[in-house]
Amino acid sequence: MWVWVILLALAAPLAWACDCGGWPSAKGAWQTSPVVFLGHVERTEQEFDKLELPLPEAARYKGRQTVWVKVDEAFKGVEVGSELRLEQAGHNCAPKFRTGEKVVFYLHPSKEPGVWEAYGCHRTRRVADAADDLLFLRALPWAASRSRLSGEVELYEDALNEPFRRVRNLGGIPVRIRSGDRLIETVTNADGVYEIYDLPAGTYRVEVDLPKEMEIRFPMLAGAREGIQLKNNTQLLLEAGAGASASFIAMERTLVTGRVVDPEGNPLAGVPVSLEPVGGLSPSSRPPASSTKADGSFEIRQFPSGEYLLVANRGQSASGWRPFGPTYFPGTGDRQRAQAFKITAGKPVESLVLRIPKLEPTVTVSGQVQFSDGKPASQPWLYAIYGDRKEQLFPGADGDGWFRIPLLAGQPVRLQAVWTPFTPRLQLECLDVRSDGPYSYRTGLKSPELPVSAAVDQTGLFLTLPAPACKSQ
Repeated sequence: MWVWVILLALAAPLAWACDCGGWPSAKGAWQTSPVVFLGHVERTEQEFDKLELPLPEAARYKGRQTVWVKVDEAFKGVEVGSELRLEQAGHNCAPKFRTGEKVVFYLHPSKEPGVWEAYGCHRTRRVADAADDLLFLRALPWAASRSRLSGEVELYEDALNEPFRRVRNLGGIPVRIRSGDRLIETVTNADGVYEIYDLPAGTYRVEVDLPKEMEIRFPMLAGAREGIQLKNNTQLLLEAGAGASASFIAMERTLVTGRVVDPEGNPLAGVPVSLEPVGGLSPSSRPPASSTKADGSFEIRQFPSGEYLLVANRGQSASGWRPFGPTYFPGTGDRQRAQAFKITAGKPVESLVLRIPKLEPTVTVSGQVQFSDGKPASQPWLYAIYGDRKEQLFPGADGDGWFRIPLLAGQPVRLQAVWTPFTPRLQLECLDVRSDGPYSYRTGLKSPELPVSAAVDQTGLFLTLPAPACKSQ
């Protein structure tokens, strides 16, 4: 058994990030749905609030929805020209629809007689996403009694303003299906779909051969009772007479690697590194990004081809943890002097060294976070407050509340600790012992702000939370 916790781009217009214990194949969805058809949405009763989230189309719906649809092509339990009313549930997994959309519907009766519902974690989807479904449905009734192994190969990209966006289906992709010593070879059609009928029950491994400028982001299984999803292939169990699918999401094989070092060439860890288009970013853009490891190395991959600038600490001010502002490759704070790179799929740009030209001076302060009864607070968050700007500090405090953090030298700063129980059990126990006072452990205890001059290194500081420790501390 596997659990899906992904963006449901392949199942649009389903809502976002549902937690599903597997998906039916096209055949399985047809078998278990009383009504199946291709139709269009005539109207919806209400418009829904849009969630401002970095998801495909950047607009997913919440709330219940009443929908009227008309049947254009019937596959089961309904006639062409029929009009149906849908009552869609308000939870995030339930599909929601727009007027005029053409959709392949798999419907089930709702609680109200004569009214239908398209379930979440199922296969109702827009026609543009339903090539595999329509290939099976239009082969009925011939396809009804045969086993079917199928799948899709699609190209996606993390576009700057629309993360995880489908670009196109990939036709002509070689597909190999193995079972023991048996090898079946086929290719995807113009819609990016492959299918094989009449395979005997058994375990199959599916592999695809992508062009050198592409690579697999992840495989997706549907309809298989057991499956193993690997990086470039997937294995599944096909039952007798059943349907299953193994699909593959491809991305451009783009890659930038390198290191971020200080003026002396020492590695800098934990530095955010991103690729900024030469043409600039819009306020909603999310550029390809990564973070440096302990040896200062970074890797940014699977982003759209284009001309980019490499920048460390983009959009951030100097801090004790990272005592430098935005710095462009090869080592300048002036964007106009940055070196640009034209990055294309299949041609990596590697081993760049971005040298930070200057580090601001820092001091180190250390101490402990404790409760009002003197007991240590385990793993609280730490913050530095510069005027109206609040910055989370890394590393934070350890399991006994001890901290040792760098601060920019010479800047007046106030330190604050925030502690929140990090398990449901601990939350309940802490709430049980708090019988009076205005504080809630569940939302986080905050220490008073402690002024620090940051002129010299300091030790022995205490940040005290305004409540005694709960019994598990």
